[in-house]
Amino acid sequence: MLAKNYFAFGVLLCLFITISSCNKRATDSDNDTQDLKINFSRFEKDLFSKENGTPQILRKKHGSFADLILKKVIGLRGENDSLLALEITQYRDDKYISEVYHQAEQEFKITTDIENGLQNAFSNYHELFPGKIIPEVKTFIAPFNYNTIATDSVLGIGLDMYLGSGYKYYPTAGFPLFKIRRLSKEYIVSDAVAAWLQSDYPTGQDDNNLLKNIIHDGKIWYALDRLLPDESDTIKFGFSKDQWEWCEKNELNIWQFFIQNKLLYNANTGEYIKFINDGATTSGFPKDAPSKLGTFIGLKIVQSFMQKNSGVTLQQLMNRNDADKILIDSGYKPEK
Repeated sequence: MLAKNYFAFGVLLCLFITISSCNKRATDSDNDTQDLKINFSRFEKDLFSKENGTPQILRKKHGSFADLILKKVIGLRGENDSLLALEITQYRDDKYISEVYHQAEQEFKITTDIENGLQNAFSNYHELFPGKIIPEVKTFIAPFNYNTIATDSVLGIGLDMYLGSGYKYYPTAGFPLFKIRRLSKEYIVSDAVAAWLQSDYPTGQDDNNLLKNIIHDGKIWYALDRLLPDESDTIKFGFSKDQWEWCEKNELNIWQFFIQNKLLYNANTGEYIKFINDGATTSGFPKDAPSKLGTFIGLKIVQSFMQKNSGVTLQQLMNRNDADKILIDSGYKPEK
């Protein structure tokens, strides 16, 4: 079992953590699309380097992201840089931490595909969300806490969470099978872009019924689709091919279930949460049904809305909080 001084298995299973403000804005120099190039760096390489892995150098190269990873994610507690440096050395020399790091180094010797995927996605983002900041992208290792971390200017990617569905420590870490299936490198770009969108447009305090939640999530999924038009639906949305096909074939049945059971305006979180949370399946539906059926319907409503309201930009859509109006103006009606 991996060293529990540094992380607790099975506790931090969420895909995204948003650290700071959703009001991210670009500087004037960010507005030239032709010159747009993401800044991609490998924090874990510096952390595991004896020459660069000191608190001072890590902060110089990576700014506040260094302390975020060291203190908030890994959980080092050094009250001054001397103590923190000692803890970093102990962390780096831990047998199991080192093993995970070297596995990640082997798996991600070349990151060209990831960088190109993010470059394309954020080029689209820059065009569709004018005025928004383009994040620096930094990879890190902090077994096994977060897939992604979004601050106001940095998008972090935990490479240890993408070592392949057959990686030996994932079951030990307490990850359920439906999550393990997605802990592979092909999911990195879509997970990262989705995390950035979630940090820009987090769920609001007024999203207190099923309809508001599925419209919010549907907008995120719709935006993800626009930013990654060439990526497969199964990768972007985390469904298997069979699960996606099940949803497509049963769209009308899902919608009728929500209507007949008066779920759209249900404000009881305990009754509707299963339709938006991740999981292996959705209780009350056939075993072939995936989780997030509400989010799937939210995506379909948003797609219908945008088809019927071509003058609405993506940024305008994301800034809207009128779920009722979006539903009405969408004219959503699944085909039989």
